[in-house]
Amino acid sequence: MSLFSIFLLLFASSLAVATSSLPTEWTFHYDQPAQHTITLVNKCSYRIRPNFFNTPCQNRACNSEERKEAKLHAFKETKVGYINPGHRKSWEVPDKWEGRVYDKKEGQCGEGGELCSHVNFDLDNDSIWIPHAYYISNMGGFTNGLQVKADGCDTVTCRTEHCSCADAYPFGDPTGCGADYPVKGCEGGATDFTIVFCP
Repeated sequence: MSLFSIFLLLFASSLAVATSSLPTEWTFHYDQPAQHTITLVNKCSYRIRPNFFNTPCQNRACNSEERKEAKLHAFKETKVGYINPGHRKSWEVPDKWEGRVYDKKEGQCGEGGELCSHVNFDLDNDSIWIPHAYYISNMGGFTNGLQVKADGCDTVTCRTEHCSCADAYPFGDPTGCGADYPVKGCEGGATDFTIVFCP
């Protein structure tokens, strides 16, 4: 065995010992982005007409490459339909999906649901803190209660227009009481979410 081969073996052994002794909080996660299932549950007394609206480049300026990338991760299904009271339906959204989900109330919600209660997602966003970020928003108006939950993630519920900032962005306040308090998050990977309407 050559001296170079011996050096490589010694280096690999040293590296294995060093990384195994790292504190738990220094452990790195290499979860790969994957599609996510979003299940909508209708507990309202009326049928809902859910809508998935893609939001990349809506709240920030994007160059041509970023716009091209956003199209690759867009939700493309156009016929979502209705969900009757007491029923549920599930859809797949791509990895790195940025968008919002809301009940499309005719003439109330604006172009992309911004004027109605909605859930906003920023999935697989490469953040080391919250790779999957989500929140409930009533910034444009309260139209129905919402709950978001997923295994291993924070459950958030807002039933009325008087929700605290820990639960939802209040009407007319894009700062989330000054510190984006409504934003929740969890680790990366193939996390699936459930949204309950009128929880």
